[in-house]
Amino acid sequence: MNLAPETLRQLGLESMLASKYTVNHYRMQPLNADEHANKYTVLADYLGTLKQEVLRAFEQASFPLLIGGDHALGLGSAAATIEHFDNAGIIWFDAHCDMNTEATSPTGHIHGMPLAALMGLCSSDLNAIPTRYIKPENIIWIGPRSIDKGERKLINDKHLYGYTAEEIHQQGMANAMNDVIQYIRKQGIKHIHLSIDVDALDPQFFPATSVPEADGLTLDDFNLFVQGLSHLRGQIEAMDWVEYNPTLDNDNQACGKWCVSAIEQILQTIL
Repeated sequence: MNLAPETLRQLGLESMLASKYTVNHYRMQPLNADEHANKYTVLADYLGTLKQEVLRAFEQASFPLLIGGDHALGLGSAAATIEHFDNAGIIWFDAHCDMNTEATSPTGHIHGMPLAALMGLCSSDLNAIPTRYIKPENIIWIGPRSIDKGERKLINDKHLYGYTAEEIHQQGMANAMNDVIQYIRKQGIKHIHLSIDVDALDPQFFPATSVPEADGLTLDDFNLFVQGLSHLRGQIEAMDWVEYNPTLDNDNQACGKWCVSAIEQILQTIL
C-alpha cells in the first residue's frame, strides 16, 4: 500500500504539490491483518477510516488526492464524496469495471468490487462503508476491456453508462469525452469523484502495473481525456490515483515520473 506513494514522493510528487498548493498530508498505516480474520470485515474497517479522513478534508474545504495502492481504495474515498455531496457522480478510469460482487467475482479480489459496493450490491461488510449509495446512472466508466460475466449482466440490467477501450479506439477519445460531458450535464451531476487506475493504459505505454490488459488506451488518449475534464473544472471534488507498481517500473522509473507529470496535468486542468 505504501510503496507507490513513497516512490512518487521520491520522484517529486510532494515537492510539485507543495510548490503549487497548500498541502496537508495524511498517511494510512499499512494494513496488517490476522490471516484468519474475515478479509471483508478487516478491509471494510480500514476503508471506513479512509472515508472519514476524506470527509474531514471536505469539511476543511480541501481537495482530497488519494494515492494507492490498489483500487479498493476507491470504495472508501468515493463513499465520502457520495455522502458529502448530493447527486454525486463517479468517473472510473480503469481497464476493469470493478463491479463484481462476492457472488460473481471469479477471484474474490476486493479491488474488483468497489463500484458494486458503492451501489449497495455486495453482501459483506463492504456494503456498510457507504451511508448513501450512488445512483447507477451516475457512474461513468472509461477504458474497460476486461469485463467479467457477472459485470456484463449488471451493466445490462442497470443500463450503466460508459466507454470501453474498444469503443474509444473506434470513436476517438475526444468524441467519447464530448459525449461524457453532455451525459453529466443531462444527469444534473454537479459534483464528481475522479478515480484513475493506471492499468487503463496499454502496457506498451505503462508496464508498471500489476494487472495489465492488452489493447488499452494510449498516452494520446489520456491527454485527450484530461482535455475533456477541462469542461468539468470546479466540479471534480476528489481524485484517486492507483495501481502504479514501482517494482515493475524500469531502471529509469519512467512510469513513476510520468505519474507525477500526469497528476500535475490533471490538477492544473480541474482545479
